[in-house]
Amino acid sequence: IAVGSVFESIEEAQRCIYAREANCRHRWRRGQSKHVGDSAVQLKKLTLRCNHYHQHEPTHSMAIDSSDHRRGKTIKTGCNAHVNLNLIHGSTLWQVTLTNWDHNHPREIPPGGTIVRPPTTAQHQVVSEFAMSNGFQRQHISTILANHFTDHPLEPKQVSNMINNARRQARDDVQALGGDIAAI
Repeated sequence: IAVGSVFESIEEAQRCIYAREANCRHRWRRGQSKHVGDSAVQLKKLTLRCNHYHQHEPTHSMAIDSSDHRRGKTIKTGCNAHVNLNLIHGSTLWQVTLTNWDHNHPREIPPGGTIVRPPTTAQHQVVSEFAMSNGFQRQHISTILANHFTDHPLEPKQVSNMINNARRQARDDVQALGGDIAAI
């Protein structure tokens, strides 16, 4: 991945950049973005950044006794590692316009560890399909996901959240139809 690299979609570009940095044991995230005109949907520029970007700004009131302040920790170190992606005008292709791979902190992921990534649309569909079936619990659905999506592991809490969201959506759909009796 270098300046001038072109990708078919923004998702492909994100996957490649995240994979490159995961191999270096760094976690990245979406940063600043710009949209086409007034559209809130169509992106024209996206900056992917290290998870440690930004600088911590304390919000404690100085009127409060300093001994009452919690001694928190933050991962924010002001890391400048980032990649800019721009939509090529008149197409659906995305081009890398700037890269900075220099981190100012040690690696975030321990050797052998994995990065927790949001579930994909395909994973959401599989969970929605099995969440409404009687007898399928989180362990069963997690096993199905692990067998079908070996390159994108999910945490148990992510699977639980997807199951709960699918069931909530189904309940809301029934309520929108007038309740149980009306839906039948």
